[in-house]
Amino acid sequence: MIDRTILLVDEPTRMRDLLTSILRMRGYAVIEIDTARDLQKRIRSIRPDLLIIEAMMPGISGFEACAVLHKDPEFRGLPTLMMCSSAHKLPGEVANKEYLLTDEFIVRPFGLQDLLTRIEKLLGAVPSLKTLA
Repeated sequence: MIDRTILLVDEPTRMRDLLTSILRMRGYAVIEIDTARDLQKRIRSIRPDLLIIEAMMPGISGFEACAVLHKDPEFRGLPTLMMCSSAHKLPGEVANKEYLLTDEFIVRPFGLQDLLTRIEKLLGAVPSLKTLA
């Protein structure tokens, strides 16, 4: 059993439900938060091992939330994976790694193995997809 906590910040959707289910089947504790504003209120009590956050959200974007976390010494080293739909127009600065302030960036639609590989890179070993069969 993998005893790591993943904080998933995204609006409630079927995609988020599916992602949460898959990660929980992998042994991760997954905590879902609907907005970046809620993230700022709750992250200190959750203390996740990994943050997966949607880039484009109403109110505070994932970009803005990561910038705030990066300034906080307590969370500066928190591994972060940012997701975004290919349909969204992203700021031109996204190509600039310093602007992203995230360790990984993945564009939807993405493959499950690609996502798990990125999580493995950020956290350590993730069981192969074959273990789901």
